[in-house]
Amino acid sequence: KLVLDPFMGIGNTAVACQRLGVDYIGFEIDQTYAQTAEQQIKKNLPT
Repeated sequence: KLVLDPFMGIGNTAVACQRLGVDYIGFEIDQTYAQTAEQQIKKNLPT
């Protein structure tokens, strides 16, 4: 399975995919949202 999120926003879909073990690709044009998404994704990485 692969999820494509062309409007990532703050990365909620990416985080959900991480938790479910689903691969994802996301794009965000707004730099502020992209940075927030990156932080959210890193914060939710398994340890």
